[in-house]
Amino acid sequence: MIDQQAKSNPPSFDNETIIMLEERLRMNLGKSILLRYWNDGLEVFLNCKLEYIDNRTSIIIVSKNIELIYIKFNHIYEII
Repeated sequence: MIDQQAKSNPPSFDNETIIMLEERLRMNLGKSILLRYWNDGLEVFLNCKLEYIDNRTSIIIVSKNIELIYIKFNHIYEII
């Protein structure tokens, strides 16, 4: 029951915010970032390296140590 109460909905932004997030992603390609994103109802903070942006599928690929993580662009809250 507590787990269900802690869950949240995926982010929803206006066009201006989406454009700002896209620009920040492009500026940080290949760099280490702190990414705040939505995953299965939970807000996740991940210190990672932005490896690739796939515009066609709207997915970014980040690496944490040797693991690659695929994140949908519309699940991103913030790039720090």
